[in-house]
Amino acid sequence: MKRDDDIQSWSIDPSLNRQLRLNMIEKCRQQGRDQDVILEAEELLDIDPNCPEALFYLGEAFLQIGDAEGALQAFEQHIEVSGGQIALAISIGKAMAHFELCQLELAELSIRTALQQASHDAQAHFVLGLILEVTPNGLQGSTSAFFAAHQLEPERYPLPIHIQREDWKNLIESALARVSPQAREFWDEIPVHLFDSPDIEELSKVDPPLSPRVLGLYIGRPTHDADTPTKPEGLRLFTRNLSRSRSTEDVIVKIAATLEQEAMDWLGE
Repeated sequence: MKRDDDIQSWSIDPSLNRQLRLNMIEKCRQQGRDQDVILEAEELLDIDPNCPEALFYLGEAFLQIGDAEGALQAFEQHIEVSGGQIALAISIGKAMAHFELCQLELAELSIRTALQQASHDAQAHFVLGLILEVTPNGLQGSTSAFFAAHQLEPERYPLPIHIQREDWKNLIESALARVSPQAREFWDEIPVHLFDSPDIEELSKVDPPLSPRVLGLYIGRPTHDADTPTKPEGLRLFTRNLSRSRSTEDVIVKIAATLEQEAMDWLGE
């Protein structure tokens, strides 16, 4: 029989354990498994609260699932554990988080910092375009920023599709033909209005704010009284956001998804 002192104990080296977890996070990230990235990153941070890579992955994944507040917190913590040094990816991430929270001045400050670090970074130019597009008097700068991003990485950042005003009706009708019967009946005889971009002040009234990249919003306030069912006064579609697509087919898909989502939101489903 072996004595207790004959039995060897062992454990994984902390640095090896850290790298294994980072490898798993990167694998989940490449597969688009954002929730798994968050889970793995948070588990690593429980072991090593000052792991900058885990904080970056966490912030990036939070952005992907629409949690801009969580993303901003992760990016700020990354800066803290890095001794105040702000990496390019963190500047861009912070800019996107502020943008999603409708904090346009802070968003522009962060992305200008990123462009000072790397003036030829396509993503930074694209994010600047997003910010300026919904900033008063920023449209011309937005167009230039989008073009710069396209010039640097044309496949990743295609130019917006040019759609004539009269062609939007056909795209909307094509989208309506693809939605569920329930959604099609819901939108029957409800007018659709075209707007260039959403109103930032309106988006900011919700907590947390709605994203400036929203594709469409219903008009009106739903009531859930079964005795007096109501419908929206109309639907607003935001053409600049929709036009950032690779094809008119993509635009139709996005409109159909918006019709489904806004119907469900109104109905509380």
